Amino acid sequence: MDIKIGLKEICSFLPLLHNVASIKKEDRNGLLYSMDYTGDYYRLLPVLDGIFDAGCTVFAHKTPAGEMLLGRNYDLRHIYHDPETGTEEMTGLITVLRSQGGKAGYASIGICDAVWLDPNCRIFRRGSFDHKDKNTLRALMLPFLTMDGVNEKGLAVSILHLTTDNSFEETDYTDPATLSEKEKKDLVLLNAPGEVPDKMNGRLTKRSIIINPCDRRTWKVIKGQSARQTEPGKRSVPHTVLMRMMLDSCANCAEAVALARTVNIRSLPESDYHIMVTDPDRSVILEWIGSRLTVEECFHAANFYNNRADHFGYGYDRDDILKTAIDKNPDGISEEDCMKALEKASQNCLAGKDLGFTQWSAVYNLNRQSIRLALHTDYKQLYTFSLK
Repeated sequence: MDIKIGLKEICSFLPLLHNVASIKKEDRNGLLYSMDYTGDYYRLLPVLDGIFDAGCTVFAHKTPAGEMLLGRNYDLRHIYHDPETGTEEMTGLITVLRSQGGKAGYASIGICDAVWLDPNCRIFRRGSFDHKDKNTLRALMLPFLTMDGVNEKGLAVSILHLTTDNSFEETDYTDPATLSEKEKKDLVLLNAPGEVPDKMNGRLTKRSIIINPCDRRTWKVIKGQSARQTEPGKRSVPHTVLMRMMLDSCANCAEAVALARTVNIRSLPESDYHIMVTDPDRSVILEWIGSRLTVEECFHAANFYNNRADHFGYGYDRDDILKTAIDKNPDGISEEDCMKALEKASQNCLAGKDLGFTQWSAVYNLNRQSIRLALHTDYKQLYTFSLK
Protein backbone atom coordinates (compact mmCIF):
# COMPACT_ATOMS: atom_id res chain seq x y z
CA MET A 1 0.00 0.00 0.00
CA ASP A 2 1.27 3.47 -0.84
CA ILE A 3 -0.25 6.47 0.90
CA LYS A 4 0.77 9.46 -1.18
CA ILE A 5 0.85 12.83 0.53
CA GLY A 6 1.16 15.96 -1.57
CA LEU A 7 0.30 19.61 -0.95
CA LYS A 8 -3.45 19.00 -1.29
CA GLU A 9 -3.34 16.17 1.21
CA ILE A 10 -1.21 18.16 3.65
CA CYS A 11 -3.87 20.88 3.67
CA SER A 12 -6.43 18.24 4.65
CA PHE A 13 -4.16 17.01 7.44
CA LEU A 14 -3.47 20.39 9.04
CA PRO A 15 -6.62 20.59 11.23
CA LEU A 16 -5.66 17.23 12.74
CA LEU A 17 -1.99 17.88 13.48
CA HIS A 18 -2.56 18.16 17.24
CA ASN A 19 -3.09 14.39 17.30
CA VAL A 20 0.49 13.70 16.20
CA ALA A 21 1.75 15.42 19.33
CA SER A 22 -0.13 12.89 21.46
CA ILE A 23 1.98 9.91 20.22
CA LYS A 24 3.66 8.37 23.27
CA LYS A 25 6.22 5.58 23.50
CA GLU A 26 4.99 2.76 25.76
CA ASP A 27 7.86 0.24 25.65
CA ARG A 28 11.66 0.19 25.60
CA ASN A 29 12.11 -1.29 22.14
CA GLY A 30 10.18 1.17 19.98
CA LEU A 31 7.49 -1.36 19.06
CA LEU A 32 4.55 0.05 21.04
CA TYR A 33 3.11 3.56 21.06
CA SER A 34 -0.21 5.08 22.06
CA MET A 35 -2.12 7.92 20.43
CA ASP A 36 -5.19 9.93 21.41
CA TYR A 37 -7.15 11.05 18.38
CA THR A 38 -9.93 13.62 18.09
CA GLY A 39 -11.34 15.33 15.03
CA ASP A 40 -12.87 14.35 11.72
CA TYR A 41 -10.46 11.77 10.30
CA TYR A 42 -12.98 10.88 7.59
CA ARG A 43 -11.76 13.96 5.72
CA LEU A 44 -8.57 11.96 5.06
CA LEU A 45 -10.30 8.92 3.62
CA PRO A 46 -9.61 9.83 -0.03
CA VAL A 47 -5.88 9.54 0.72
CA LEU A 48 -6.16 5.90 1.71
CA ASP A 49 -5.31 3.58 -1.14
CA GLY A 50 -4.60 -0.14 -0.99
CA ILE A 51 -5.04 -2.97 1.44
CA PHE A 52 -2.95 -5.28 3.59
CA ASP A 53 -2.12 -8.95 3.98
CA ALA A 54 -2.06 -10.82 7.28
CA GLY A 55 -2.74 -14.06 9.13
CA CYS A 56 -4.45 -13.92 12.54
CA THR A 57 -6.55 -15.98 14.92
CA VAL A 58 -9.42 -14.82 17.16
CA PHE A 59 -11.93 -16.17 19.67
CA ALA A 60 -14.63 -14.85 21.97
CA HIS A 61 -15.71 -16.32 25.31
CA LYS A 62 -17.17 -15.00 28.55
CA THR A 63 -15.48 -14.84 31.94
CA PRO A 64 -17.02 -16.68 34.92
CA ALA A 65 -18.46 -13.29 35.92
CA GLY A 66 -20.23 -12.98 32.56
CA GLU A 67 -17.97 -10.38 30.90
CA MET A 68 -17.23 -10.98 27.22
CA LEU A 69 -13.57 -11.39 26.21
CA LEU A 70 -12.14 -11.23 22.73
CA GLY A 71 -8.76 -12.93 22.33
CA ARG A 72 -6.84 -11.98 19.23
CA ASN A 73 -3.49 -12.86 17.60
CA TYR A 74 -2.37 -10.54 14.81
CA ASP A 75 0.07 -12.63 12.79
CA LEU A 76 2.26 -11.05 10.16
CA ARG A 77 5.93 -10.98 9.20
CA HIS A 78 7.18 -7.40 8.93
CA ILE A 79 10.80 -7.82 7.84
CA TYR A 80 13.07 -4.82 7.39
CA HIS A 81 15.95 -5.25 4.94
CA ASP A 82 18.75 -2.85 5.84
CA PRO A 83 20.27 -1.70 2.52
CA GLU A 84 23.51 -0.58 4.20
CA THR A 85 24.33 -3.71 6.19
CA GLY A 86 22.40 -6.28 4.15
CA THR A 87 20.88 -7.64 7.36
CA GLU A 88 17.24 -8.41 8.09
CA GLU A 89 15.21 -7.99 11.25
CA MET A 90 11.64 -8.68 12.30
CA THR A 91 10.15 -5.28 12.91
CA GLY A 92 6.84 -3.68 13.80
CA LEU A 93 5.19 -0.41 14.78
CA ILE A 94 2.15 -1.10 16.95
CA THR A 95 -0.08 1.77 17.99
CA VAL A 96 -2.88 1.65 20.56
CA LEU A 97 -5.34 4.28 19.41
CA ARG A 98 -8.01 6.00 21.50
CA SER A 99 -10.26 7.87 19.12
CA GLN A 100 -13.48 9.74 18.62
CA GLY A 101 -13.73 11.40 15.24
CA GLY A 102 -15.90 14.37 14.42
CA LYS A 103 -18.50 12.10 12.80
CA ALA A 104 -18.14 9.28 15.31
CA GLY A 105 -21.01 8.65 17.68
CA TYR A 106 -18.92 6.42 19.97
CA ALA A 107 -15.41 6.60 21.35
CA SER A 108 -13.23 3.54 20.81
CA ILE A 109 -9.85 2.00 21.57
CA GLY A 110 -8.04 -0.30 19.17
CA ILE A 111 -4.69 -1.52 17.89
CA CYS A 112 -3.25 -0.30 14.59
CA ASP A 113 -0.50 -1.79 12.46
CA ALA A 114 1.41 1.39 11.61
CA VAL A 115 3.89 -0.44 9.35
CA TRP A 116 1.14 -0.37 6.71
CA LEU A 117 1.69 3.36 6.45
CA ASP A 118 4.75 2.20 4.49
CA PRO A 119 4.74 -1.60 4.06
CA ASN A 120 8.29 -1.66 2.69
CA CYS A 121 9.44 -0.55 6.18
CA ARG A 122 11.56 2.23 4.71
CA ILE A 123 10.07 4.85 7.01
CA PHE A 124 7.66 3.19 9.41
CA ARG A 125 9.19 0.42 11.49
CA ARG A 126 10.51 -0.20 14.98
CA GLY A 127 11.31 3.15 16.65
CA SER A 128 10.03 5.33 13.80
CA PHE A 129 7.74 7.43 16.01
CA ASP A 130 10.76 8.46 18.09
CA HIS A 131 11.79 10.72 15.24
CA LYS A 132 9.41 13.63 14.70
CA ASP A 133 9.53 14.62 11.05
CA LYS A 134 7.17 15.35 8.19
CA ASN A 135 6.52 11.65 7.59
CA THR A 136 4.76 11.42 10.95
CA LEU A 137 1.82 13.08 9.19
CA ARG A 138 0.90 9.67 7.86
CA ALA A 139 0.05 8.60 11.41
CA LEU A 140 -3.15 10.57 10.98
CA MET A 141 -4.37 7.72 8.75
CA LEU A 142 -4.20 5.20 11.62
CA PRO A 143 -7.95 5.13 12.39
CA PHE A 144 -8.37 3.32 9.05
CA LEU A 145 -5.58 0.84 9.85
CA THR A 146 -7.17 -0.42 13.07
CA MET A 147 -6.88 -4.21 12.95
CA ASP A 148 -8.96 -4.83 16.08
CA GLY A 149 -10.78 -2.61 18.56
CA VAL A 150 -13.74 -2.05 20.88
CA ASN A 151 -16.01 0.96 21.34
CA GLU A 152 -17.71 2.40 24.41
CA LYS A 153 -20.81 0.25 23.82
CA GLY A 154 -18.76 -2.94 23.94
CA LEU A 155 -18.85 -3.66 20.21
CA ALA A 156 -15.56 -5.23 19.07
CA VAL A 157 -14.23 -5.93 15.58
CA SER A 158 -11.20 -7.83 14.28
CA ILE A 159 -10.02 -8.67 10.78
CA LEU A 160 -8.49 -11.93 9.57
CA HIS A 161 -6.79 -12.78 6.30
CA LEU A 162 -8.24 -15.13 3.68
CA THR A 163 -6.71 -16.24 0.41
CA THR A 164 -8.69 -16.50 -2.78
CA ASP A 165 -9.08 -19.55 -5.04
CA ASN A 166 -6.08 -21.03 -6.82
CA SER A 167 -5.74 -21.91 -10.47
CA PHE A 168 -2.48 -22.88 -12.14
CA GLU A 169 -0.67 -22.29 -15.41
CA GLU A 170 2.10 -24.68 -16.34
CA THR A 171 5.30 -23.06 -17.57
CA ASP A 172 8.69 -24.28 -18.80
CA TYR A 173 10.48 -26.42 -16.25
CA THR A 174 12.69 -24.54 -13.79
CA ASP A 175 15.45 -26.29 -11.88
CA PRO A 176 15.03 -25.31 -8.18
CA ALA A 177 18.80 -24.95 -7.87
CA THR A 178 18.75 -22.04 -10.32
CA LEU A 179 16.33 -19.92 -8.26
CA SER A 180 17.55 -16.86 -6.42
CA GLU A 181 17.37 -16.73 -2.63
CA LYS A 182 14.37 -14.41 -2.91
CA GLU A 183 12.56 -16.78 -5.29
CA LYS A 184 13.26 -19.75 -3.03
CA LYS A 185 11.23 -18.09 -0.27
CA ASP A 186 8.13 -18.57 -2.45
CA LEU A 187 9.06 -22.05 -3.68
CA VAL A 188 6.69 -24.99 -3.17
CA LEU A 189 8.32 -28.34 -3.90
CA LEU A 190 6.27 -31.40 -4.85
CA ASN A 191 8.20 -34.55 -4.03
CA ALA A 192 6.17 -37.40 -5.51
CA PRO A 193 5.88 -38.50 -9.15
CA GLY A 194 2.54 -37.41 -10.56
CA GLU A 195 1.92 -34.88 -7.78
CA VAL A 196 0.25 -31.66 -8.96
CA PRO A 197 -0.55 -28.37 -7.18
CA ASP A 198 -3.28 -28.43 -4.56
CA LYS A 199 -6.20 -26.09 -5.28
CA MET A 200 -7.06 -26.15 -1.57
CA ASN A 201 -3.67 -24.83 -0.44
CA GLY A 202 -4.68 -21.54 1.16
CA ARG A 203 -1.09 -20.41 1.69
CA LEU A 204 -0.29 -20.04 -2.00
CA THR A 205 0.14 -16.52 -3.37
CA LYS A 206 0.62 -15.19 -6.88
CA ARG A 207 4.37 -15.13 -6.12
CA SER A 208 4.50 -18.88 -5.40
CA ILE A 209 6.61 -21.05 -7.69
CA ILE A 210 5.51 -24.69 -7.70
CA ILE A 211 7.98 -27.28 -8.97
CA ASN A 212 7.84 -31.06 -9.22
CA PRO A 213 11.47 -32.12 -9.92
CA CYS A 214 10.40 -35.77 -10.30
CA ASP A 215 8.27 -34.94 -13.33
CA ARG A 216 10.26 -31.86 -14.35
CA ARG A 217 7.15 -29.67 -14.24
CA THR A 218 6.66 -26.07 -13.06
CA TRP A 219 3.52 -24.04 -12.40
CA LYS A 220 2.71 -20.44 -11.55
CA VAL A 221 -0.33 -19.50 -9.48
CA ILE A 222 -3.23 -17.43 -10.78
CA LYS A 223 -5.40 -15.97 -8.02
CA GLY A 224 -9.07 -15.23 -8.44
CA GLN A 225 -11.08 -12.50 -6.72
CA SER A 226 -13.60 -13.33 -4.03
CA ALA A 227 -15.46 -10.17 -3.02
CA ARG A 228 -16.94 -8.52 -6.11
CA GLN A 229 -19.71 -6.28 -4.80
CA THR A 230 -20.78 -3.65 -7.32
CA GLU A 231 -24.36 -2.90 -6.33
CA PRO A 232 -25.38 0.52 -7.72
CA GLY A 233 -25.90 3.32 -5.25
CA LYS A 234 -23.65 1.81 -2.58
CA ARG A 235 -20.33 3.24 -1.45
CA SER A 236 -17.30 1.03 -2.10
CA VAL A 237 -14.93 0.66 0.87
CA PRO A 238 -12.06 -1.62 2.00
CA HIS A 239 -12.63 -3.92 4.97
CA THR A 240 -10.74 -1.78 7.48
CA VAL A 241 -12.76 1.30 6.60
CA LEU A 242 -15.96 -0.66 7.26
CA MET A 243 -14.51 -1.72 10.62
CA ARG A 244 -13.81 1.92 11.50
CA MET A 245 -17.37 2.84 10.54
CA MET A 246 -18.67 0.05 12.79
CA LEU A 247 -16.62 1.21 15.78
CA ASP A 248 -17.78 4.79 15.28
CA SER A 249 -21.48 4.18 14.77
CA CYS A 250 -22.65 0.70 15.89
CA ALA A 251 -23.70 -0.37 19.37
CA ASN A 252 -24.12 -4.11 18.75
CA CYS A 253 -23.73 -6.91 16.21
CA ALA A 254 -27.14 -6.31 14.65
CA GLU A 255 -26.30 -2.68 13.86
CA ALA A 256 -22.88 -3.67 12.51
CA VAL A 257 -24.39 -6.26 10.15
CA ALA A 258 -27.00 -3.75 8.99
CA LEU A 259 -24.22 -1.24 8.25
CA ALA A 260 -22.25 -3.86 6.28
CA ARG A 261 -25.27 -4.37 4.03
CA THR A 262 -25.22 -0.69 3.01
CA VAL A 263 -21.76 -0.77 1.36
CA ASN A 264 -19.88 -2.63 -1.35
CA ILE A 265 -16.71 -4.29 -0.06
CA ARG A 266 -13.61 -3.69 -2.17
CA SER A 267 -11.13 -6.56 -2.29
CA LEU A 268 -8.03 -7.49 -4.32
CA PRO A 269 -7.40 -10.48 -6.61
CA GLU A 270 -4.89 -12.12 -4.29
CA SER A 271 -6.35 -11.54 -0.85
CA ASP A 272 -9.66 -11.38 0.90
CA TYR A 273 -10.65 -10.92 4.55
CA HIS A 274 -13.39 -11.75 6.96
CA ILE A 275 -14.42 -9.68 9.96
CA MET A 276 -15.43 -11.02 13.34
CA VAL A 277 -17.89 -8.74 15.12
CA THR A 278 -18.60 -9.30 18.81
CA ASP A 279 -20.71 -7.58 21.44
CA PRO A 280 -21.23 -8.53 25.12
CA ASP A 281 -23.90 -11.09 24.14
CA ARG A 282 -23.21 -12.25 20.58
CA SER A 283 -20.45 -12.95 18.05
CA VAL A 284 -20.71 -13.27 14.25
CA ILE A 285 -18.34 -13.63 11.29
CA LEU A 286 -18.87 -11.57 8.14
CA GLU A 287 -17.61 -12.95 4.83
CA TRP A 288 -18.03 -11.73 1.27
CA ILE A 289 -18.32 -14.47 -1.35
CA GLY A 290 -18.76 -13.00 -4.80
CA SER A 291 -21.40 -10.31 -4.49
CA ARG A 292 -23.00 -11.89 -1.43
CA LEU A 293 -22.43 -10.95 2.22
CA THR A 294 -22.77 -13.97 4.51
CA VAL A 295 -23.23 -13.77 8.28
CA GLU A 296 -22.81 -16.69 10.68
CA GLU A 297 -22.75 -17.03 14.46
CA CYS A 298 -19.08 -17.62 15.28
CA PHE A 299 -16.92 -17.60 18.43
CA HIS A 300 -13.55 -18.64 16.96
CA ALA A 301 -11.92 -18.12 13.56
CA ALA A 302 -8.63 -18.26 11.69
CA ASN A 303 -7.74 -17.95 8.01
CA PHE A 304 -10.29 -20.21 6.35
CA TYR A 305 -13.80 -19.48 5.15
CA ASN A 306 -16.54 -20.31 7.65
CA ASN A 307 -19.37 -19.84 5.15
CA ARG A 308 -18.02 -21.90 2.25
CA ALA A 309 -18.70 -25.61 2.10
CA ASP A 310 -15.04 -26.38 1.39
CA HIS A 311 -13.72 -24.04 4.16
CA PHE A 312 -10.90 -22.97 1.84
CA GLY A 313 -7.91 -21.49 3.66
CA TYR A 314 -5.46 -22.36 6.42
CA GLY A 315 -4.90 -22.02 10.19
CA TYR A 316 -7.05 -24.99 11.22
CA ASP A 317 -4.54 -26.04 13.89
CA ARG A 318 -4.59 -22.59 15.50
CA ASP A 319 -8.37 -22.51 15.39
CA ASP A 320 -8.50 -25.91 17.13
CA ILE A 321 -6.38 -24.54 19.99
CA LEU A 322 -8.83 -21.72 20.61
CA LYS A 323 -11.88 -23.96 20.23
CA THR A 324 -10.37 -26.28 22.83
CA ALA A 325 -9.91 -23.34 25.22
CA ILE A 326 -13.63 -22.57 24.87
CA ASP A 327 -14.73 -26.19 25.24
CA LYS A 328 -12.59 -26.79 28.33
CA ASN A 329 -13.99 -23.70 30.06
CA PRO A 330 -17.77 -23.90 29.59
CA ASP A 331 -18.35 -21.75 32.67
CA GLY A 332 -16.03 -19.00 31.47
CA ILE A 333 -12.36 -18.19 31.00
CA SER A 334 -10.14 -15.69 32.83
CA GLU A 335 -8.16 -13.02 31.01
CA GLU A 336 -4.98 -14.82 32.07
CA ASP A 337 -6.11 -18.13 30.58
CA CYS A 338 -7.34 -16.34 27.47
CA MET A 339 -3.81 -14.98 26.96
CA LYS A 340 -2.33 -18.46 27.55
CA ALA A 341 -4.53 -19.83 24.78
CA LEU A 342 -3.32 -17.08 22.45
CA GLU A 343 0.27 -17.96 23.33
CA LYS A 344 -0.35 -21.59 22.35
CA ALA A 345 -1.84 -20.44 19.04
CA SER A 346 0.87 -17.87 18.31
CA GLN A 347 3.24 -18.04 15.35
CA ASN A 348 6.99 -17.51 15.48
CA CYS A 349 8.69 -18.27 12.19
CA LEU A 350 12.04 -17.25 13.72
CA ALA A 351 11.76 -20.23 16.06
CA GLY A 352 10.36 -22.55 13.38
CA LYS A 353 6.78 -22.28 14.68
CA ASP A 354 4.54 -21.91 11.63
CA LEU A 355 5.17 -19.51 8.73
CA GLY A 356 4.02 -16.21 10.27
CA PHE A 357 4.93 -14.06 13.24
CA THR A 358 2.60 -12.83 15.98
CA GLN A 359 3.00 -9.07 16.10
CA TRP A 360 0.64 -8.86 19.06
CA SER A 361 -1.69 -10.90 21.22
CA ALA A 362 -4.55 -8.92 22.72
CA VAL A 363 -7.24 -9.79 25.24
CA TYR A 364 -10.15 -7.34 25.03
CA ASN A 365 -12.68 -7.05 27.84
CA LEU A 366 -15.74 -5.77 26.01
CA ASN A 367 -17.63 -4.81 29.16
CA ARG A 368 -14.73 -2.75 30.53
CA GLN A 369 -13.36 -1.64 27.14
CA SER A 370 -9.85 -2.64 28.20
CA ILE A 371 -6.91 -4.35 26.49
CA ARG A 372 -4.24 -6.67 27.85
CA LEU A 373 -1.44 -6.80 25.28
CA ALA A 374 1.69 -8.87 24.54
CA LEU A 375 4.20 -7.90 21.84
CA HIS A 376 6.25 -10.10 19.50
CA THR A 377 5.49 -13.34 21.43
CA ASP A 378 6.86 -11.94 24.72
CA TYR A 379 4.20 -13.15 27.15
CA LYS A 380 6.18 -12.26 30.26
CA GLN A 381 5.76 -8.52 29.63
CA LEU A 382 2.13 -7.44 29.34
CA TYR A 383 0.76 -3.94 28.75
CA THR A 384 -2.71 -2.76 29.73
CA PHE A 385 -4.83 0.00 28.20
CA SER A 386 -8.37 1.18 28.75
CA LEU A 387 -10.76 3.47 26.92
CA LYS A 388 -11.93 4.87 30.23
